[in-house]
Amino acid sequence: MKYSIAIFALFTVAMAQMKKVTRQSAVDTSAPAMTNANGDVIPFDAANVYQANKANGL
Repeated sequence: MKYSIAIFALFTVAMAQMKKVTRQSAVDTSAPAMTNANGDVIPFDAANVYQANKANGL
């Protein structure tokens, strides 16, 4: 019984179609980064930090 279950498991793995996973463009993790107002990851620049409260007048 265990043998047939093991064979069936190996068969299903062998017959499974490999699904390609889409990946994001790689971000260099050794360099400082931040997100802009649109949520995009960009290199850190202290002069261009998006400040939501300042943009909304708070």
